[in-house]
Amino acid sequence: MAPDTDDTRVGSSYDDFSWTSFYSEFANRLLTYRHDRPALLAAIDQLPAERVSYLTDRFADGSSGRMRDICPFTTMGAFNRRLTDANRRTTALKLAEFLGMEREPLRSFAGIPILDNRASWFFPYEGLRDDDHIDALWQVFADAIAYADGPDKPNRASLIDSFNDAVGRKHVRRKLTMGLYWIRPWTFVPLDWYSREFIGEWLDVDVSRVPAGETYLDLCDELLEMFNDESMPVHSFPELSLGAWEEDESEEESDDEPEDETEDEPDATADNTDESPPSEEPVRPYSVDDVIAEGCFLDRSRLEAILDRWRVKKNLILQGPPGTGKTWLAKRLAFALIGYRSLQRVRPVQFHPNLSYEDFVRGWRPSGDSEGRLKLLDGPFLRAVEDAANDPTRDHVVVIEEINRGNPAQIFGEMLTLLEADKRNADEALELSYPRRSGRLVRQYRRMCLCHSSRL
Repeated sequence: MAPDTDDTRVGSSYDDFSWTSFYSEFANRLLTYRHDRPALLAAIDQLPAERVSYLTDRFADGSSGRMRDICPFTTMGAFNRRLTDANRRTTALKLAEFLGMEREPLRSFAGIPILDNRASWFFPYEGLRDDDHIDALWQVFADAIAYADGPDKPNRASLIDSFNDAVGRKHVRRKLTMGLYWIRPWTFVPLDWYSREFIGEWLDVDVSRVPAGETYLDLCDELLEMFNDESMPVHSFPELSLGAWEEDESEEESDDEPEDETEDEPDATADNTDESPPSEEPVRPYSVDDVIAEGCFLDRSRLEAILDRWRVKKNLILQGPPGTGKTWLAKRLAFALIGYRSLQRVRPVQFHPNLSYEDFVRGWRPSGDSEGRLKLLDGPFLRAVEDAANDPTRDHVVVIEEINRGNPAQIFGEMLTLLEADKRNADEALELSYPRRSGRLVRQYRRMCLCHSSRL
């Protein structure tokens, strides 16, 4: 594993993760102040008053005042809170200048999970925290950098120990994984609310519990291995985080930032477990212009004709030899069809000779419990239909790769009849081979659009 400072990664389908280099370098420079925190606090105090008012501490004698110690994650949290991009950028630049960084940072904040403004600290008030709480956070910060840049067994063991020491303390928990992601975004996965939902839904990995150190690193390794599969919807942690944070509630780009970004003194005594979803991020519109800008070899008229036909027929087949960009184009056409990038409304699936109806639509699968029982589970197709049923006014897309390698009758079952656009209505609805409690999903199949890719 190479040092985690490169912002250009193979397989990344998004064009600007340049922030990753800035954040990694920021972490490296910040580490040099591990034993000189007074100087770091003095630099933070030079920020505009409205940016640091939330860092007022309370002491054992009941008085309040300037914070007398700080951890690295709370420091980086100063520009990873719910602020306007302009204020985040200004704060980051000011701190970067103090750290001696010269590069011009942050063209984009794409894929960066942020803290709740009411719980932006990784530790309680001074009068309530353990004496070694902040030191424990600095230790896991240092160990994480060492492991990301040199993932050998000793560094892994050190990180597991310091992670376990820090993660169970007040105001840490899953926020620690967000902090690790900030400092080495190509190595560590964030487990904020949205990322956990995305990982569970799209990658079928259980992340419901706050992990121990070894479990967390095993999860990172498992996900990195999954990213090597071209059929996966994402291929890196920044893509995962960006996909997880995409707004899916409004078609219009919104600006939900408060007019006054200052807030009441934060409740540093509340134990924030990140169990509730934070506010949504604005959408990123996507059109034929974006497909062309990203290097498509087809001209505008051809792309628009393809999309017009797709809207009418609900099905589209891209045919060609390997390596000609069918998957690349299919996903971007899907984004253009729905109007913006959304991994929640564009679901890729890869067919192969052994794929069955039970895998793709619905069937009996191992439940995962200790008794080895089976249970009826939805496959990726019905999960996509569920998304469409919950959002019935907008199109959803299933991108099927290598459709020629599968047996359509075996995989689709009764759904094969409903592929044609004129069959996608309530009158033509069919009962599933493994029925659900409602026929709503079959009816909502009419909002689905399929894109197939096959080889010549």
